[in-house]
Amino acid sequence: MFMLSKLIYQHTEGLKAVRIKDFVVLIAIYIPSFAIILYLNDLLVQYNILHISILYTVLLIPVVWSGWLVRKSVYFPAQVKWMIPLATSSYFIMDDIGIFYNVR
Repeated sequence: MFMLSKLIYQHTEGLKAVRIKDFVVLIAIYIPSFAIILYLNDLLVQYNILHISILYTVLLIPVVWSGWLVRKSVYFPAQVKWMIPLATSSYFIMDDIGIFYNVR
């Protein structure tokens, strides 16, 4: 948990770069993730991974969100400003696809 908090803190430059509009994006990322969990609820309960899926989603989404906040940073080179958000997003998308595929 400490490393997750440190990563988010670094990506957001001490949360100085965060605006209210950015929190709307955070909520917009949570909605489809929890929609998938609700859709797969019965199967997640059947395989006994519902609580783990919820916890993992709660912990992973802020990493994706903070990855996209790097785009506004002045401390990262231009290439890195694209690599970090694309890496965090692709990991998150592949993880969601993996969960969906494995229980379906």
